[in-house]
Amino acid sequence: TLEEISLQGCVRLTSLAVKGLGKCKKISSLNLAGCIRIDDMAINMLSERHAFPQLMYLDLTGCDLLTSESVLTLLHLKPWLKKLLLGRVTQMSDLVVNRVGKVCRQLEELSLDSCIGVTRDGAKLVAAQCTKLTYLSLANCPLVEDSVLETLAV
Repeated sequence: TLEEISLQGCVRLTSLAVKGLGKCKKISSLNLAGCIRIDDMAINMLSERHAFPQLMYLDLTGCDLLTSESVLTLLHLKPWLKKLLLGRVTQMSDLVVNRVGKVCRQLEELSLDSCIGVTRDGAKLVAAQCTKLTYLSLANCPLVEDSVLETLAV
């Protein structure tokens, strides 16, 4: 049965595709990077109680229609995520980053590239609380400052 699926760059794909994938109970890795029509409806389907029970790796890079609210719901219902890529999802902010730090304690990889609402405080919090992180990308986050590096160096 299907365990990993990459739909990266499928620009005509809509949130309805996620509903169909929800029947694949063994999917552990889902790449929707660059699927520019993916919106909160997709995240709500990912967040349903019995949908994607094995999901550990999720790439939503460039899915710019997503809001903080839907991602917060996802984090609450899938706290076991190990890899979460949210680069170029411009509505992401410290609110989401703070929730990541508090809820996703198993997280190993986090990308917040070009998330212009992420500040030094959010970055420091996630770095301090997600102790299993081995990869953190804050590229092109204009509000991240030097003090974040001090937190990361610990």
